Amino acid sequence: MTDENPIALDDLATAVTAYEQADLREKQAAAEKQEWRAVIEDAMADHTVGTIGGVEAVRWTYVTSSRVDTRKVKSLLTSEQLDQVTTVTESRRFTITPRGQQ
Repeated sequence: MTDENPIALDDLATAVTAYEQADLREKQAAAEKQEWRAVIEDAMADHTVGTIGGVEAVRWTYVTSSRVDTRKVKSLLTSEQLDQVTTVTESRRFTITPRGQQ
């Protein structure tokens, strides 16, 4: 991993702008989608299946999940035990920096 190893992307300015515009459209679509989902959920109330023309169109089911409470685990285990069960991973985060900000 290199920290702060810049490369000139002047030739890709159009691609960066297109990405930013697509990202904005995606956020707008997500907001609209959430608004329509709220309308459908309100109409369904406690029902788990909604139909259109007698055919199932929407399914809104209950899901149960179990998760490990990492704060509780950290408070119960010693540092050595935590080290034994901790896996460190590395990934890359892709972000577009608004021009003019650093």
